[in-house]
Amino acid sequence: MKKKLSIAFAFSFSIYAFSQNLTITKRDYSNSSNYIHTLQKLNSSNGTVLNSTNFTTNFPSNSSPKSLTFNPQTNEIFGISDNIITKNNIINSDETSFILPTATATDYGGIIIANNRLFVTKRDYSNSPIYIHSIQEINQSNGNIISSYNLTSSIPSSYNRDLSYSSLTNEIYGMSGNIIYKYNITTGSEATLTLPVVASSDYTDIIIAENRLFVVKRDYSVNPTIHTLLELNTNDASVINSHIYTTSLTNYDKIKSLTFLADTHEICGIIKNQVTSTNYKVVKYNFINNTENSFDLISPTSNDFGEIISTVSEQQNLSITGFNQNNDSKIVKAFNLLGQEIPVETYNQVIIVKFENGESKKIVKLRK
Repeated sequence: MKKKLSIAFAFSFSIYAFSQNLTITKRDYSNSSNYIHTLQKLNSSNGTVLNSTNFTTNFPSNSSPKSLTFNPQTNEIFGISDNIITKNNIINSDETSFILPTATATDYGGIIIANNRLFVTKRDYSNSPIYIHSIQEINQSNGNIISSYNLTSSIPSSYNRDLSYSSLTNEIYGMSGNIIYKYNITTGSEATLTLPVVASSDYTDIIIAENRLFVVKRDYSVNPTIHTLLELNTNDASVINSHIYTTSLTNYDKIKSLTFLADTHEICGIIKNQVTSTNYKVVKYNFINNTENSFDLISPTSNDFGEIISTVSEQQNLSITGFNQNNDSKIVKAFNLLGQEIPVETYNQVIIVKFENGESKKIVKLRK
């Protein structure tokens, strides 16, 4: 019993230690000739601003960086505004940026850090209405193109920005309309999942969390709008689980900018009030214990919030081990993320293991 409690305590401490890792972009457009763009670190429990750093990069479009992604190996938050990519170091607040190549009738969509590699989606609309969508790997220092891959998936919308990454399968997931595509950064292969088209409904964002695929669906055929978080099978997009958000979201737009707080197992999204335009909510769903909570964000007049990003990743506190891998110390016990003892032979999910030498570690054991 004491051993189990000590592991549960260590895990609780880990949750507490990483409970502040949520960052949001904010824009002040009260001075039309000088927009101020800011990164704010939030208390992920109640939304209290812990610190605030203004961007030094000039964004000609006046749009704050979008498609935020975090690189845990460099401690940098990446964002894109038109063809400008910024990098902000969360440790020392250093900011750098670079400009992606521009061409007639082309633009960029979303970016994602995948295994310490930076990828961006690019759209060529020179032959409209036929769009060519590609994924480009780019140099994180200067934006030079390392490789480029044209997507073969039939993307129904010209919009192609929702990206997420599975470190266990090495796949970038993207969503446009009702199409989800998967691009493997190791093999260069591509696969497509098709979501059902439902009248007066749409899909608003996508996230990979602990190698599980989640999508937000919005049903606006009713009032108030129903927002649902769907867990999908990564092979055929069939629905595994479904959670209807219980937070009061009357007059709110759509849940977007999904991010995953790995140590609290919460999928977070931000949503804007369409009536007041200054009221926002961050909604959080814990898929381990099926609990939901939220907090409000209020922006001053002529200010708005953009997107959120978690700066604690699964890879920061996760070891991945193969089925036949020999360890220096034998695993003697295993626990799930609620602290309950489970079989040591538990595969393809995050578990906490206790070794013979007394050490504990959070891992994923892969069955080969």
